[in-house]
Amino acid sequence: NIAHNVWTATSAFKVFGLIALNGRMVIIKLKNGGLWVHSPIALTEPLKTEVEALGRVEHIVAPSLFHHLFVGAWKEAFPEALVYAPSGLERKQPHLKVDHLLSYRGELASLPWSDEIDHVCLEGMPAVREHLFYHRASQTLIVTDFCFYFKEASGFTKLYLKLNRVFGQLNTPLLFKSVIKDREAFINSLKPLTSWEVNKITLCHHAVLSKDAHAQWRGVLSRWLEPL
Repeated sequence: NIAHNVWTATSAFKVFGLIALNGRMVIIKLKNGGLWVHSPIALTEPLKTEVEALGRVEHIVAPSLFHHLFVGAWKEAFPEALVYAPSGLERKQPHLKVDHLLSYRGELASLPWSDEIDHVCLEGMPAVREHLFYHRASQTLIVTDFCFYFKEASGFTKLYLKLNRVFGQLNTPLLFKSVIKDREAFINSLKPLTSWEVNKITLCHHAVLSKDAHAQWRGVLSRWLEPL
């Protein structure tokens, strides 16, 4: 539990079998008591039991075209839940039924949770189509791959993080930047994010930041949007 009605859970995750990056999901209890699940990790029986103790899973979100592997298993376990994903996921998971496409290219969508959770699509990178989310009540920012922060690491992991300039600081990884195809569109899509007052940041890989979270978030945006 990281804030009122906000929880996270993690699982081990490695890139190329060498680089240790954990995977983090976020669960938010909405005002109606239903649960909103972001970037679900592998569903074990103990995890399922803990989630069911929190409430009824109503929404399962694949936040990008890179974070979707376990959505199908969660949908199977919670068949009444609705699935949300960016367009294009049907090519990677043709058997997964997506109930609502997340907005893209500036389109605004009214979703069942839109009055509690904002979302913005990072444009200009069609291979990723990451969406950032903001839980208004707790001022929690939910990030997938746009930002990393690692304070401790060793071996190949530390080397990878240093090369991507995300070791010891909240920053956008160089690998993420490399898949941006339309830089102008990408930067324009970041501008609405400046209005979010951030109290906590949950990162899909490794950290939950609370100390100086807003200042750190403004620091990331300033590297893209100078002057803010």
